Amino acid sequence: MNTCYDKGIEISYCDGNEDISWQSIRDACVNHVFFKISEGVKSQDSLFVKHWADARNAGFELGAWHDFTFSAGDIRTQLRNIIAALKATKFNPGLDKLALRLNITGTEGIRSSDVLEAFHTLLEWVCLNGLHGKKPYICCSTDVWEGLRGWQDYDFHDFPLWLIDQNETRLTLPIPWKVNNKMWTIRQYRQTCQIAGIEAPVALNYVYRDRPSY
Repeated sequence: MNTCYDKGIEISYCDGNEDISWQSIRDACVNHVFFKISEGVKSQDSLFVKHWADARNAGFELGAWHDFTFSAGDIRTQLRNIIAALKATKFNPGLDKLALRLNITGTEGIRSSDVLEAFHTLLEWVCLNGLHGKKPYICCSTDVWEGLRGWQDYDFHDFPLWLIDQNETRLTLPIPWKVNNKMWTIRQYRQTCQIAGIEAPVALNYVYRDRPSY
């Protein structure tokens, strides 16, 4: 791994990771741990607060993400769930990272402009109401933007990028960042990997040390 990067892992409730050996994870040279908070309005991680506190006590740098899903009228509920989770963990916007993962599953037949407007609105609400003005990360793959029309109407490129890209030979940036000469700050480079300390596979990430977090 390049010395400009730290190593991070993603832990999701759907991975079945209830018993975790934080010392074993530390011994694997992991510095950052990212937890899934919730998905849409229905799925919330009952172990999120416990895992967060345990990892904090073990000395890891922490982050979390919420999977945005589109359904007309539900972004206020998604915001409430995110804010409640941040309060429960005493989230520190100056130290901790928060991302919204763009998920377009189930949006077939829905106008791109409606999806992007809802996603951008949630980003702004989280920025103002949860992070005291600090921008959350956008977590996404490059191909999720294919076919999404109207992205030029928003400042997505001004949000720090958490890129999902496992291609080690040819890295492709999502178009809002590519055309504005912006790079990623976090990158998921392996979707599933087995490491000591966790029974189920986790995703692996590079976390760039020196790039701004906006």
